[in-house]
Amino acid sequence: MGIRFVALNRLIILALLLTSVMLLGCECKKPTGYIPFLLYFGIYGSGDEYFNRPMGLEDRMLTLIVADYGNNRVVRYYTPSLTFQTKWGGPGTGDGEFSGPTDVAMYMEGVDPKFVYVVDSGNNRIQKFDGAGNFLVKWGTSGVGDGEFDRPVSIAVDDEGYVYVTDYGNNRIQKFDSDGTFILKWGSKGADRGRFHGPYGLAFENDEHYNPKYLYVTDQGNHRVQIFTKAGESVGAFGSYGSGDGRLSSPSGIDAQDGRSYVADTGNSRYVVFDIYGRFLGRGGGRELMKPVGVTKDGLPLYVSDEGQHRICLFDRKY
Repeated sequence: MGIRFVALNRLIILALLLTSVMLLGCECKKPTGYIPFLLYFGIYGSGDEYFNRPMGLEDRMLTLIVADYGNNRVVRYYTPSLTFQTKWGGPGTGDGEFSGPTDVAMYMEGVDPKFVYVVDSGNNRIQKFDGAGNFLVKWGTSGVGDGEFDRPVSIAVDDEGYVYVTDYGNNRIQKFDSDGTFILKWGSKGADRGRFHGPYGLAFENDEHYNPKYLYVTDQGNHRVQIFTKAGESVGAFGSYGSGDGRLSSPSGIDAQDGRSYVADTGNSRYVVFDIYGRFLGRGGGRELMKPVGVTKDGLPLYVSDEGQHRICLFDRKY
């Protein structure tokens, strides 16, 4: 049956996470920047605890939600014990159906997700659900106009409920209200700051009051991360092509927490950690990752979706 949830029971998982906490701050003669791998779950398949090319994911409070691209569905887990809770979707163009979902984002109410937004990339649209997976609304179609998409990839929600989407093929970011009304857009193809060559991942960095402040965007073809205000004003950028410390190759997913940004460095089969100034702090993966795409960190471990090995990997929260 391979390594699945049952192969690493809940007590073992909790023990590993507790051990990780005890070892935080202890280098133990490890290489500079090394981030320990903890465990993984999932193998290839279509059952409740299997994946087919998992991509974007988000961990909030006690919930982990994964866009299971190849199975055309969304899967929800209870994070303290990595327990499967529910799934929804299926292939198609109808309400609640998907054609290659690539990312998810949650709008929380207390410790539970009130809304779940899903990037239905193959159908060039966004779908909105409640926390149990019941369909609420959808918006978008193929095109270049306001509210239209050409291969949307990632999604993020701010504290006011506004929704931001990377419109990959159109080299821009689009902003909507909670029900899909178009608000604004920014970006065009290019290498200058504020322009993109395939914008991919999205994540908000919180301010001192834990409210979303700056929006981080992985600019995949330019091998960098760009930083914007909620109004689309450029405030910074970092990264360049390569495989050394602080370099990137086709970055995809990103998360930003507590003055740190965590980037899925897909072309280098790893993830990389930076501070708010874009300075390199650490890296993880390499041997454990084949094609990292999504990354999320809200609680104790860092979760990385490995599309190439159809699984979710957990790493120590060192930074």
